[in-house]
Amino acid sequence: MKIIFMGTPDFAVPSLEALHSSRHEVLAVVTAPDRQKGRGLKTVFSEVKEAALALGLPVLQPESLRSPDFQQQLIAFNADIYAVVAFRILPRSVFSIPPLGAVNAHASLLPRYRGAAPIQWAIYHGEKETGISTFRIDRQVDTGGLLLQKKTALRAEDNGGALYDRLKHLAAEALLETFEGLENGSLQAMPQNESEVTQAPKIFPEMGLLDFSRSAPDLVNHIRAFDPFPGCYTLWEGEKIKIFRASALRELPSEAQQVLNRNPEAENSRGFGDILILDRKHFVFSCAKGWLLPEELQVSGRKRMDRKAFMNGFSFTPNSD
Repeated sequence: MKIIFMGTPDFAVPSLEALHSSRHEVLAVVTAPDRQKGRGLKTVFSEVKEAALALGLPVLQPESLRSPDFQQQLIAFNADIYAVVAFRILPRSVFSIPPLGAVNAHASLLPRYRGAAPIQWAIYHGEKETGISTFRIDRQVDTGGLLLQKKTALRAEDNGGALYDRLKHLAAEALLETFEGLENGSLQAMPQNESEVTQAPKIFPEMGLLDFSRSAPDLVNHIRAFDPFPGCYTLWEGEKIKIFRASALRELPSEAQQVLNRNPEAENSRGFGDILILDRKHFVFSCAKGWLLPEELQVSGRKRMDRKAFMNGFSFTPNSD
């Protein structure tokens, strides 16, 4: 098949490379316009543009997908189908151009986690598995007929970055299988089950604030999901403390429990988010259920560090233990 590929971030690069290496023909690549960044306003290409140039492919960078000139360029390529990975929302005037329409690879098991941040929200909600769905693009975002799904187990050690890296390669496999199935007639689009829809809205930095009225396991999932971006944090004595890795404790170690036993009222009076210093290497946050044990932290203006290094350089006030 003759394909036009559309994508912008590095998530889309393995899919572009896989299609280019296949027996299908990538005619051109559509990606975001170049941007100027930094103090020197250096021109920066998207990761997909970098990959396309390395492969010797023509690159289109429209400011508007509704531009008549851009759409005429698309028509002139006479592609059979469009492949879309991590790109903008396509208007009908674009996705209806090729005879086989446009296929999107989305990083969730649709209809679950429709939206901008499916990877993070799957971890946040403690899902046991996730994956890639390919589907035909329709007018409503992430609603088109499903073509193929590839699943992967969510591992306890997965954070947003690790899962992102795994799914971008799974997306490449899924797209190749999808185009093979469409070409040989073995794949037919199936409607999504609207009763199973969940949403994955865009994530903003302020959504990383930890709510200690939730359980410790829930907070661990929150921290995993938002690592590396935007990062989870709490505020202590006016200081912003980011937490990148943590463990959930159902109960305190026996020696730590002895700390509480020396003050019988402490356990009953503890508030959500209170800090208990266990020893010179360990401290925990009080949660609605259990205790959150930070493993990797960062104070504003300093690098990420493990808990031991953090405690060597950060002092808690006496009433925090």
